Parts: sequence; C-alpha cells; structure tokens
Amino acid sequence: MTEKHHDHSISETTPFRLGTLLVLPDRNQLRIEDRVISLEPRLMQVLVHLASRAGEVVSRENLKISVWQDTFVGEDSLNRVISDLRRILDDNTTTPRYIETIRKVGYRLVAPVTAVAPERKSAATGSEPHIPCGGISPKRVWRMGRVWRPLLVVAALVCIAAVAVVIRHEPDSSLLPAPRLSTPLTSEPGLEVRPALSPDGTRVAFVKKSRTEITADIYIVQRNAESPQRLTSHPDYESYPTWSPDGSHVAFVRGTTESAGIFKVPAIGGTPRNIYKTDRFPRHLDWSPDGRWIVFSESPDDDEHSQLLLLDTQADDQATRTLTLPAREGVSDTYPRFSPAGDEVAFIRTRRSGLSDIFRVSLRDGRIRRLTRGQINIWGLDWNSAGDEIYYSSFAGGPYALSVVSVRELTVRRTPILSEWVRFPTLARNADCMVYESRQEIQNIMIMPLYNVGTSMADAEPLIVSNVLDCEPAWSPDGASIAFISTRSGHRELWVCDSNGSRLRQLTAFAGAYIADPAWSPHGRQLTFMVAGDDIAVYVIDHLGGGLRRITPADHNALPSSWSRDGNMVYYACDTGGEWQIWRVSADAGEPVQVTTAGGISAVESPDGKTLYMVRPDQNGIWRRPLAGGPPELVVPGLQASLFRSWAVTEAGIYFVRPSDTTSVVTLYNARKNETRYLVEIPSYPTPRFSIAPDGKSLLFVRSELLDIDLELLDYLR
Repeated sequence: MTEKHHDHSISETTPFRLGTLLVLPDRNQLRIEDRVISLEPRLMQVLVHLASRAGEVVSRENLKISVWQDTFVGEDSLNRVISDLRRILDDNTTTPRYIETIRKVGYRLVAPVTAVAPERKSAATGSEPHIPCGGISPKRVWRMGRVWRPLLVVAALVCIAAVAVVIRHEPDSSLLPAPRLSTPLTSEPGLEVRPALSPDGTRVAFVKKSRTEITADIYIVQRNAESPQRLTSHPDYESYPTWSPDGSHVAFVRGTTESAGIFKVPAIGGTPRNIYKTDRFPRHLDWSPDGRWIVFSESPDDDEHSQLLLLDTQADDQATRTLTLPAREGVSDTYPRFSPAGDEVAFIRTRRSGLSDIFRVSLRDGRIRRLTRGQINIWGLDWNSAGDEIYYSSFAGGPYALSVVSVRELTVRRTPILSEWVRFPTLARNADCMVYESRQEIQNIMIMPLYNVGTSMADAEPLIVSNVLDCEPAWSPDGASIAFISTRSGHRELWVCDSNGSRLRQLTAFAGAYIADPAWSPHGRQLTFMVAGDDIAVYVIDHLGGGLRRITPADHNALPSSWSRDGNMVYYACDTGGEWQIWRVSADAGEPVQVTTAGGISAVESPDGKTLYMVRPDQNGIWRRPLAGGPPELVVPGLQASLFRSWAVTEAGIYFVRPSDTTSVVTLYNARKNETRYLVEIPSYPTPRFSIAPDGKSLLFVRSELLDIDLELLDYLR
C-alpha cells in the first residue's frame, strides 16, 4: 500500500493544542501556562506532521520524505529528533502521553490535537494576536472526528500491556515536583561551558572551547540576542569568568603550561589587564559583592590538593590570603561562591575518590560548616538572591535535576529540569534566574578481543549502538546476556540484551531517577543496580521479569554494589556514620551489617569467598582483608581511588585501569605470580569502564561518539 505524503509549511500552520500544550508553529514555540519553550525548526516540522495525522500511524519513511523532502537522511537523524521531542515533552516510550512508537513501522501521536484560531492582528494598534490559553471549545480536530475514542482505548491497552511487561517505579510526587522547563541560550555546535550570570541577569559570560585544540576564549551572550559576542581573543587557554558586582568588568583566568594569571577586561570589550600572576593555575573565580575580593581555588603542590585563596583587587602587590587549607591529604576545596551578603563563601570539598560535599566558611572567624552529606561529584553551586539556599548539581541528584540545600535547616530538595546532564548552575544576584550547562552525548558499547597479542582499539567493533546513551555494560556469569544502562526510553533505565547485542529488553521504568552500576548475581538470574533519586539506593530485579525491590535502608546513601560468591548477600558502601564504609545486606532486604571500619567505597569478594577486595576513599590502589576480619592490606597500588567503578576480580586475577589523558590501559594483576600485565587501551572518556567476558576472551567498553554542551536559561522562581 502506498502512503500519501503531506508537505506542511510551518509558517502557514495555525496554532493548535497538543493535550494541554499550546503549539505555535510559526514561532517554533511551545507554551505551558506562562512558560515558553523554543524548538529547533526540524523538531517543529516533525511535530506538525505527526499532528496533521494525529491518531494515525506515520511510517518512518513517510516522516523522512515529508519533513526532509529531497535531502537524504539516515535513521539516526530521525531517531535524534524523536528522542529530543520526547525529552522536551517529558514523554517516554513505556507509557507515552504524546508520541507512541509502533515497533518496526513508525510513530503515532496519541495526545489529543485541537486547532486554535488566533485573533487577527489589529491594524490600528499593531498588537500581536491574542492566543487563548484555556477554556476553548474546539471547533475542529485534525483528522480525527469519531475515530479518536476507539484509538484512545487502543492506546490505553498498549500502555497497560507495557506496564505488565516493564516494572515501573513511580516517584512520590510530593517529594519530586514536576520538571521545570528552560529556554536554550546557546545552540551552536561545540562546547559552551562555565557560564557566569551578570548581577542583573541580562548577560551571560561563558567559555567556548575548541574540540580539537587546547584553546578557549570568553564570550558574552545577552538574553534574547541572536548570537554571542567574543570578549577575548588569545592563543592561550582562558576560562572561569566572573562578573564585577556592578556588571562593568569580567575577570577570568588565562593560562599556559608554564604560568597563569587572573585578568580583568571591560564587559564592553577592551584590553585585558593582569591582576594576579602565578606559576600555578587558579580556577573557579568569584567576585565579592563589595568589589574588593576575588576568591579562587589553587593547588600549591602539583595538583595533590586545592585550597581557597582571596585576592585583594585593591592592593598593588597582588596580595592574597589563604581562606581554607584542607588538613587531610588528597582533599581539595574548589568552586567557591560568595554569599549575597559577602560574609560567607560556599565551596565544594572533594576527596581523592571524587566523593564531595558542600561547605561554607565564615569570612569573619574562619569557621567552616558542612551543609550536605553523601553527595558524589558535585558539578557547581551558587547562592540564591536571598542567601538562604544554595543550588547545585551532583551525581546524587541525577542528570535531570538540580538540588537545593537550605543553609539554615540543612534540608535538601530536588528541582527537576528537562535537560540532559545539568551542570554548573549560576544564579543572578539581583534577579531570579539561572543559567547552566546542558550536556548531550551519544555513547556506544564496543566489544574487543583480548586473546590476540597486539590487540588495539582498532580491533574494537560496535555491539550496542543507538543515537542516545548506551553505557555501563555488564556480562552475565554464563556469558549469554549483557546488562547495560540506556536512555533509549528518554531516561536512564536498565536494559538487557543477548551477548551478540540482539533482543534488547527494558527492565526498569523509573522515568527520571539516575540508574547506574548493574551487577549480576552469581547464578545469573538477578541484577542489582543503583538508583539516585531522593537518596541513593540499591535495588534488586529478576531479569526474566518481576521481583523489583529495594534492599538498602532509607538512611543509607548506597554506592556501587557487588554480590557475595554464594549469591545470598550484596555489598555496598554508605556514609551513614560520617565516613564511607563497606556494608552488606541480604538480597532479600534484611538488616544491613557494617563490614569495614577503615574506610571503603567499593568491594568485591575473591572467587573463593574468603577475601574482600576493596577501594578506599582517600587511598589509591586496591586493598584486601580477610572476610573473617583484620586490617586492610594494599595489593594493587595502581588504581586511582576516583576510578572505584573500574576494576574487576576474576579467577585470572584483578583487572583494573591505568589512565592517561586520552586512553586508559586495561591491566591484569595475577596475585599468584605477583605480576602485572598490560592488555589493551580503551578510551579514558567518558569513563574507563569495562566488563570482562566470563571466558576472558573479550572485553566490553564505552566509546563516546558525540558530545555537545549548550547553555540553558531558567527563570527558577517563576
């Protein structure tokens, strides 16, 4: 049967409602109440074409011909558009509210579509047409009529069937508010990072990084402006912009491999002037509200740790004074931010392992107070304009949410946002708005032979591939299946496939929480995985269906899990006592028991079940201790503590990675022979994670295919 193709001109398409959304095709906009979302033209074209045939199945070929017309387009382009629409609409494939996937055929719009007729523009006033936002009785439904009700029944049955197959976890709506919608601020290809909002919230200074060279320059973009304006142009690397309190100047860091300095330049452009020179590399600048001080982090001894320094901008001798000096080895203080009153500085304190929390230090007496516990890899922070809350992004909050900590009550709440990988939020001191990095990335799972001498990354082949994120592979004990994390449904979820990459099956549907670290039980029937939402918990699921349950208590922020060799217990790490230690709990969710007292953040039993190998929070290397008890002993000195997810214990020995700038070497330590053998290189980015096949002949790893970072704007209190 031949399908009819329809070419829809966006500029001629009248506004319409998609469920409760108002769609303005001629403006490439969606409206939800008083919030506006701008769409790329291609996304709007696909949405309009689906809306013109709402309730009908539209084939992938029909969409490509109608939207892209004579332009050749591959499957990945259409996949990306549909994925982006689902992300913006907060939709998912399991229980679609807007776009339903018809397997091996195409897509169907399941939300009701009703036309909205705008009022004509007044010739006398020249005012914009008024588009009603509620209380409209639709006069026309596109291509639907009486067929809509039976189609709704079919859609409902499809949703019920999907729920019967996929185990769904619904967050408590009282704890997890509806996601907030943001507006794109930059959209050019490339990496726009480290944003800094001007005090009045009208301008954003940021860094535009080169993909191919170690160069970066400072740019400024104004809200509602067409394109950013370049502020600096220098062959050296420039980063970490910050605004003067009156908005007249921007300070930033310029550095080379041998020296660096802090410069300031008029915000309207001009010649930068050096205000601080050093042979180290200052980072994370912030300007005090009174304009006198710039706080920054700097490492005094070859990156072993970072401390906070204050630069007196009014002194002629470029004088600095120490604000914090971490007492523990390997601990760093970074990303300082002045409070609106200027009497305190909030900052991130990070341990060697990457475990981090937010602290604040008084400028009057130097007293340091801790604000959070159990956070991991915090990606930036800033105060709100009232000075009573701090917004931040961290692993524990998941990539779809910011977190907010109350400075006085020390309570934390989540603020979900419809963006991928929200990082480095910056807030205006005199306006209620926020800008942050939004990160989009495609990762594929590769397979590589290990039994050939001289194997290299050139021998790797794609095994699990899509136009989204496929990562964290884990081979089942019998080698027949692979568990992995994917965003194919619009969110990070746990998936399983056969060892050749076929028969993909989605196991979870948490729809917004951060899912990570799948681990198979020794018998291969069950999987543990980590869920970071309102807290960090370990769950168990039967990969053949059913049996989803949480096994860690509510007061335990649980890090990566592993199984005991008999399959009865699950090891994990938590900081419930103030320090990260290894715990174990029954796979049937019994009472947890603390295993270590000398620190631990990941642990694996030896094949004979007599020894516990572990990584500790502040000590590099892999350690061991008898399960019967005793002090830890260092056995593999090569593993960095921050790579506590990048090692494995097998009959052949301990596999781990030795990282470098662009690649990491997978290494095998044989305890019986006390020898270390280098096997093969894998990419260091995004993380040097891997999984060894049970027969030791193959290795799975993750390769990043695309990375794009843009800036998003959010009116966060409106």
